[in-house]
Amino acid sequence: MDLYNDYIKFCEYMNSVHDSHIDLSDEVFFRPTTLLPLYSFIISKKLQIIMPTNKNTKNYLTTIMTRQLDNVFSTNRTYLPFVQFPISQGDVNRILDYLYMIQNINDYGGENAFKYLIGEIVDNIYQHSEFRKAYALAQAYKKMGYMDVCFIDDGITINGCFQKHNIVSFNDVEAIDEATKGLSTKGEERGTGLESSAKIITNGLIGSFLIVSGKGALNIERDGKNMIPLNDFCKFNGTLVIIRIPYRKETIDIFDYL
Repeated sequence: MDLYNDYIKFCEYMNSVHDSHIDLSDEVFFRPTTLLPLYSFIISKKLQIIMPTNKNTKNYLTTIMTRQLDNVFSTNRTYLPFVQFPISQGDVNRILDYLYMIQNINDYGGENAFKYLIGEIVDNIYQHSEFRKAYALAQAYKKMGYMDVCFIDDGITINGCFQKHNIVSFNDVEAIDEATKGLSTKGEERGTGLESSAKIITNGLIGSFLIVSGKGALNIERDGKNMIPLNDFCKFNGTLVIIRIPYRKETIDIFDYL
């Protein structure tokens, strides 16, 4: 439940705003599940940031928030900075190319698995969310043995998409669960993207998968899943998807999970 706890940390910050200021002065460590929705929230509300007093944390936060992609081009870098997706999916490949160059993706289950997971998540954002703003952020933690890749959008939510297609019998957390089990908005056709992604992450890569959408959260790990209804304190106006991929040299065959 580490990813979910990181999301709750964002909720606490989101609800701590005072006089258009958000106080991050006591923070010593940010992971993408906290930082990506937090910075998006700061931008949308035009908040002033009280920066961390910890020098390393302050420098990291400044780098992630302000660094441009062209200035982090390297085959050995450890992060993708806060980056906004273009409205047209045809223009997103440049961002994905940078993401695919974080560390050595062959050390995270192999190139095919990594690119499949990212591609499916991004396709879902463009095909279903109807977003106005969407962002990505990623960080590899080699010493801790994993990489976090996070995406958010301000779209109609997973349940909102189902409702738009007259699939209306779910609450938000049930809608997320059904989406990861293959329910599609394409009539009798079943979707495979989120379902296969969850299998690859949890059974193939032995990682973690968190989806937050509206008033629902679903945390999936190899030993099971947690369906978590959210109150207004933690409601997310859109959808957040975070995958945690452990460091591993073995290459997995994605066709075992499709």
